[in-house]
Amino acid sequence: ENAVMSSLRFQRLMAARTPDDLMRQMRNGIKLLKGTANIYDIANAFWWWNHPSGGDKTRISWAYDYWGASFAKPEQTAKQIASTSENQETI
Repeated sequence: ENAVMSSLRFQRLMAARTPDDLMRQMRNGIKLLKGTANIYDIANAFWWWNHPSGGDKTRISWAYDYWGASFAKPEQTAKQIASTSENQETI
């Protein structure tokens, strides 16, 4: 209810996989924050967004924060999640 970004716009951000698309989606989100964006968090997100060892973790963390469920963030790392998925596929 109090989200600055609509859920559709947030879903587009979560789906961004190319640097150009991520830049476009982030720029739109930053405009909505009207100068209150935390530059360190934005830079950190850009760095890790599509990185093999941290991209999933970054997007998961942002999703929990967006939906107001930060208290319920899973403790699993992106590697553990990927490992579990790979193991289930081979069974």
